[in-house]
Amino acid sequence: MKTFLSILVLLLLPGLVSAMDREIVVASGEWPPWTGKALPHYGFINHVVEEAFAREGYTVTFEFYPWTRNIHLLEHGEIDAASYWYMNKRRQEFALYSAPLSEEEVVFFHLKGKKLPDWQDLSELMGYRIGMVHGIPYLDQLWELKSAGVLHLFFSNTEKENFQKLLRRRIDIFPSARRMGEEVLKNEFPPKERDVITYTPKALITHKGYILFPKNRPESEQLRKAFNTGLKKLRADGTYHRLFKAMDRGAYALPPEQ
Repeated sequence: MKTFLSILVLLLLPGLVSAMDREIVVASGEWPPWTGKALPHYGFINHVVEEAFAREGYTVTFEFYPWTRNIHLLEHGEIDAASYWYMNKRRQEFALYSAPLSEEEVVFFHLKGKKLPDWQDLSELMGYRIGMVHGIPYLDQLWELKSAGVLHLFFSNTEKENFQKLLRRRIDIFPSARRMGEEVLKNEFPPKERDVITYTPKALITHKGYILFPKNRPESEQLRKAFNTGLKKLRADGTYHRLFKAMDRGAYALPPEQ
C-alpha cells in the first residue's frame, strides 16, 4: 500500500508543481479607476492583467502596497510583476516592460481662480508651488528642473492630499492622470469643493502604462511573453475594448459606502 501511495505521489507531483508555477503575485497600488484594492476586479488595468494571464493558464494574486514599496519589491525581485507603471530611465535599469496596456493624459490640476501661463517649457512654471506624490515621477524633466533649483516641488502621499493642499492654497498646481484625478474628486470631495477645481486643457504628457517584471528573476521573460500573448488575444477578441467601455460607464468606480 505504501509503495502504491509513493508511486501515486510521484505521478501527481509534476502536475502539482506545474500548477503552483502558474500562480503569480502581482503588486499594485491605488490609482483609481485603473487600479485599487477596493475597486471591482481591483480596477480596470488589473482586470485586464488577470484576464490576459488567464488566457495563458496563469492565476494572479494581487497584493497592494504604497507605490514606493511596490517598486522596491520589484527591484529586489520579491514579486513576480508590478501593476502598473509609466516608462522611465530609472526603472528600465531593473525592470522588463510588457506591451503597453493603456494611454492616459497627465494634466495640471489647479483652482479655477488660478490662471496658468500657456507654457511651452516647464521652466516657465518657475515660482509656482507644484505638488507631487511620493513614488510617482510623471516626467523626468520635473526632477531635472527641481535639481537645478528652477522648480519647487512639494510632496504628499496621495492624490487626495494634493487636492486638500490645493483647496487650502498650500500648493498652486499638481500633475495627475486626468481620469484618475477626476475619480478622486468625485469620490473624496463634496460638490462645493469639486466645483472650484479644474485642470489644464493642455496635457503635460500622454503616458503609456505597462506591467513591469524584475530583471533579476529568471522566469520574468517567460511571464512577460505569456502576458503579452494573452493581452494580444484580449485585444483581438474584443474583450479589452469591452472592459474599457465598461470603465467609461463607471464599472470600476469605488462601490458606494454601505
